[in-house]
Amino acid sequence: MQSQPMKDRLVIAAMLTLLFTGAAAQAIFAAALGSQLPLILSNMIFSALALIHAWHMLGWKRAVTFFGLVFVLSWIAESLSIATCLATCYHYTPVMGWRLGQVPLVVPLGWFAMIYNSYVIVNLAAEGQPVSTKGNGIWMAWLALLTAFVMTTWDLTLDPYMVIKEQAWVWDQGGAYFGIPFANYVSWVETVFIIGVVYRMVERGLPLPQKKLSPWMTSIPVVGYALMSLPDMFIGVPVATRVLTPFTTGIPILMALAPIIQMRLPHFREAGTYLQRLVAPAHVVNDRGSRLLLTVLGAAFLAHIGMNGLHLIQGGRLPFDQMTVFFSGFVVVHACYMLGWRRALWFFTATAFIGFIFEYIGVKTGLIFGRYYYTDVLGWKILGTVSWPIPLAYFMVLYPSTMMANLAIHGTPVTRKLHWGWSVFAALLSALIMSAWDLTMDPYMSLQQKAWIWTDGGPYFGIPLRNFAGWVLTTFTAGLAYRLIEHRIPLKPMGHMGKWVVIAPILCYAVLPIGDLVMGYPEATKVIAPFSMGIAVIAALMRMGEPAGEADNPQQIE
Repeated sequence: MQSQPMKDRLVIAAMLTLLFTGAAAQAIFAAALGSQLPLILSNMIFSALALIHAWHMLGWKRAVTFFGLVFVLSWIAESLSIATCLATCYHYTPVMGWRLGQVPLVVPLGWFAMIYNSYVIVNLAAEGQPVSTKGNGIWMAWLALLTAFVMTTWDLTLDPYMVIKEQAWVWDQGGAYFGIPFANYVSWVETVFIIGVVYRMVERGLPLPQKKLSPWMTSIPVVGYALMSLPDMFIGVPVATRVLTPFTTGIPILMALAPIIQMRLPHFREAGTYLQRLVAPAHVVNDRGSRLLLTVLGAAFLAHIGMNGLHLIQGGRLPFDQMTVFFSGFVVVHACYMLGWRRALWFFTATAFIGFIFEYIGVKTGLIFGRYYYTDVLGWKILGTVSWPIPLAYFMVLYPSTMMANLAIHGTPVTRKLHWGWSVFAALLSALIMSAWDLTMDPYMSLQQKAWIWTDGGPYFGIPLRNFAGWVLTTFTAGLAYRLIEHRIPLKPMGHMGKWVVIAPILCYAVLPIGDLVMGYPEATKVIAPFSMGIAVIAALMRMGEPAGEADNPQQIE
């Protein structure tokens, strides 16, 4: 009779074989044979991999229930959509192979593979373990919502490729997002959310094996999610979609990898990682002033949003320079309150200076972002090159991005002294969260506002792909410069760091994609903002409200 460790090794070996076979089917076979057969094959392989992993991690009852619910409910949703055109009208072509009614067999299998991978990623990001064992129905609904966002990001690149390149299905009336209607993505979120809520309610009544999972076993769904998404960086059609994957896929992947790394490398762990452990310092004796300050900031924030909204309704130009000054001032005051003026000053100085240097070099040489120049729309230019609000805007968004990265990784908005590797990891996540803003901001500001002009154009709504790599490089450098120095400066907050204090700058960040939903230009960018920026917001807010564990048999990473 085989020992349990031997069985585990055999299961891992089988899953790794499936994992790399699926990747090979997508990459090598697709190039040699044409993509239809490998597409179906890789879809079935990744579905089998997800089922085997679920069976090993959750036990056969939970795994079969998970598979059955996803298969049946996704098939029903697809069948109803095709039959009724409830959200929009589409139909599948013969490219996808065998059908169950009007729905190809591989479609519900693909739903299961990606929902399961997203389920594990969300559990890791929200609770630090691959299986959720915490919270009540409200918490399960939040988990299901985040799962829906993580899963739906896949379709931002999948759907255009499958429609334009593979012609696997046809949208009868087209749509503004590369020929795809916005209603498609609303339906995706609704369907995955419903499936997630149903399964999470059912799973608590089913037994969970009492076992510890190795980091390698836990990371398999994360790698599977990456392998099903990352090829779009190289073969995505249209070319504009290739820039989305590093942000829409990279952000949840990094969030999921954080707890795996923490358990694998003990010297990366941080002592005391939860928000409630951050209390006001002893010298703070009167918190009324802090409350008054936050009240004034909140009122000013809402008033400014209201005035700008009225300005836009009346047909005016977006006052980007005014908004930048206001929101930058808001986050500077918040940083002084939360970090102390010395840390806040260093953060602001490092970010604004590095942002300006990279922009100056970029305008002069075209090496970092591509060839562009600033117009007079945003007012005077520093050294005649970079519009003055730009360095402020870098800090305006990098500060809340840093807080959200800290919350997602460590469960706290302000970190204590960490291993340098964590500083690099967190700076990269912060850079992706911030640079995701440029996916929708840059097309609007360059095409609609004419605040800057791209000389040579580019495939992403007239913007070169290099621009987004330049954004990540710039914000990573600025974020890392702050993180490597911050622990040498005493942390001296002015008052209690309660949840509403932390939420304030996150709301500043959350306003940005909401604005893009209303006025985004071109129209296609309106569907990008909720997913490129929304995942980080939801994950950060969930870490702030993470409940204590309640299950009797929680699974932990070994």
